[in-house]
Amino acid sequence: MKLLAALALAAVAATARAAPSAADDQTARERYEAGEAALRLGHYAAAIAAFEDAYRLSHRVGILYNIGLAYRRAYSLDGRPAQLRQALDMYEAYLRQAGAIPERPQIESIAAQLRAQVAALDERERLAELRESTGSPVLQEAMKLYAEGRAPDALAALDVALAKGGNPPGVLQDIYRIEAEISAQSGQPASADEAFEKLLALSPSFKPATDAAAAVKASFARAAAYWLDKPSLRITPTVPPAATPGRTLAIPVAVDNDPLLMVARLSVHYRPQGRTAYSAVTRDGPGDLLISGMDLPASEQGYRVEYYLEAADRSGNVLATLGGPSVPLSFPVLSRADVARAAAAARPWYANPWLWTGVGVGAALLGGGTYLLLQRGPPASNYGNLNLSN
Repeated sequence: MKLLAALALAAVAATARAAPSAADDQTARERYEAGEAALRLGHYAAAIAAFEDAYRLSHRVGILYNIGLAYRRAYSLDGRPAQLRQALDMYEAYLRQAGAIPERPQIESIAAQLRAQVAALDERERLAELRESTGSPVLQEAMKLYAEGRAPDALAALDVALAKGGNPPGVLQDIYRIEAEISAQSGQPASADEAFEKLLALSPSFKPATDAAAAVKASFARAAAYWLDKPSLRITPTVPPAATPGRTLAIPVAVDNDPLLMVARLSVHYRPQGRTAYSAVTRDGPGDLLISGMDLPASEQGYRVEYYLEAADRSGNVLATLGGPSVPLSFPVLSRADVARAAAAARPWYANPWLWTGVGVGAALLGGGTYLLLQRGPPASNYGNLNLSN
């Protein structure tokens, strides 16, 4: 589950981008100010949506901190674990992109506290999934078979569970852990090493029990050495732009640092905000996840679409998620008026009839010896600054 942090909505895309247009920058500033107002009022979901819009339009790194702060406050109010993970994702995304800044030690301290909290949540959820999920009977059966001295049958039961697929991340980690332990103690070190390597890809902080068998500890040490000089598995999606109704929207997703080639499928689950059921699009391997324009109908007011991402292996076992059904991410779908304004802004400069009126006025003023200077207006305020007192 530690992979959730690696998915980092930084995920919110650390790719280089061109500077926003003046119109986008103005809209971003307005959305940022709306986010600040919502944050002050305790409307954290609205604050998160507004800050995400501001970041999407402006790419100001400081806004990632504000998104993280909004998620932290939402967690303090609602106590939903996914909100805490999202907060950690945002702070880690900010630290990756901000470079050397005076506030870095303070933010790193906050991130360290969040990591400890997330690790504790992960362990509780792992145990709960083991007890309650449909995968737990298989694990219990495997342990029973092994206790009866039937190690090959126990390993076969685990293989069936993996091949069947659909295991959530916590159960998948337990399958690899038990497989590694049984294999190591049954004289199959190669299989044990492979299972521990996969477990560490999903949970880099895992450590065997202090009273584990010597063969188990030796196998784990070899798997840990394999990962020693390798970065953690990371799946990086790019925050999509505002969607144009009726047009396909692409969500590019890259798979980085996957030396074991575990990630085979990527899925996006999405729904218009307020709906209950999610639709889904799946593709094999990294690339663009395409949401059909038919699922993004036009509207007078515009609306938001909620979504979350899943990475799975070839059998459909879930390796990690970004967002989730109860705490999804979101993107806006433009209203008809927004589409019309965007089309007008894209019109060639020479096609604007008001331009030629302005040229005529300018020529008349120049003829009278007066120079008319077209002004850009005052510079935008430096929104996105950090406020570490909050």
